[in-house]
Amino acid sequence: MHELKEPDREAILLRYFENRQFAEIGGKLGLNENAARMRVERALEKLRAVFLRRGVAATTALASVISANAVQIAPAGLAATLTSASLAGAGTGTLTFLKLMTMTKLKLGISALVVASATTALVVQHQAQIKLREENQSLRQQLNQLQTDNENLSKQVAAAGHSQSLSDEQLNELLRLRAEASVRRRQNENHGKAQSDAHQARLSQTEANLPAVLDAPTVPLSPAADWANVGNASPTAAMQTLNWAMSKHDENAFSSLVAWDADAKAQAEALFAAAPEAVRQKFGSIDGVLYAMLFGLPPIAGFAVVSQNIQGDEDTLIEQHQYQDGRVRQNQVTLHQFDDGWRIVFGDEKTMRGFDATLKFAAASAGQQP
Repeated sequence: MHELKEPDREAILLRYFENRQFAEIGGKLGLNENAARMRVERALEKLRAVFLRRGVAATTALASVISANAVQIAPAGLAATLTSASLAGAGTGTLTFLKLMTMTKLKLGISALVVASATTALVVQHQAQIKLREENQSLRQQLNQLQTDNENLSKQVAAAGHSQSLSDEQLNELLRLRAEASVRRRQNENHGKAQSDAHQARLSQTEANLPAVLDAPTVPLSPAADWANVGNASPTAAMQTLNWAMSKHDENAFSSLVAWDADAKAQAEALFAAAPEAVRQKFGSIDGVLYAMLFGLPPIAGFAVVSQNIQGDEDTLIEQHQYQDGRVRQNQVTLHQFDDGWRIVFGDEKTMRGFDATLKFAAASAGQQP
């Protein structure tokens, strides 16, 4: 566990040592539920890689093994100790504020005034999250101390039961500590809920202020003739290479630049498996269906990255582009940094509707029922 980075270790502790739901994990880490699920799954993959380097063949049931042994084998107090250590450094962990994508377009744009407002909101949100985490850690430490004192006095009560009663002073102190521990616990729970609600409110407000259509470009756009395969060492490079791959009809390059949200991937694979054999052969994979879906959009004449907000291995990027017919649009894209570079993450509701419609259209064209 200590070979993992702080965000990955914290995700595993919250999920398998504290049995937290993904929504709760997202609330504590400043992520939405899907992003929290991805964080846990990536952490498991990294932990599996650690085992492999040590000669231990970790199976795909690693999550179940961790969950079972976290309850049955871990020494008393281990989960609380590790969780507290993780939370102490959580202020520097990954904060993903916006996970909004209109993947049926993958085209972006924004006015200069809205960009400035969105950027300011993100900075204020980041500072507020750090302050909330520090306050939450302080409440946890106070609660832990009160629980320790409470346990000690409870032991005194049990020991005294065989010989003599506690003094009035000791009983009053025990009752006071128990009452204070209960208050602290409620404060801690309410604090975490307030943190999550505030994050969601800021997220909704920022998304609402982001227009989808512009009258004209507000920043200089890079024309299609200048695009090149520049790899994916950075989010900006990944976006340019993706546009280049689409313009050159390079499906292999396209597949190397995309990733799926965990839940969306499972849903996409189920839809693909249910499609007729002829349709599966036509597309080859779920990435092939995604490529065909996006390739059907109007061609782009130019694009530019207007702004981005990188937090650890997550990036929320705002792009502006113009179609060849002169229309200008913008969008927000979430990217994640994998071992082989940055990739665009797909899986929102619109993407899945387009994915399903593409399969059904292909089946109908082939004269078969989807």
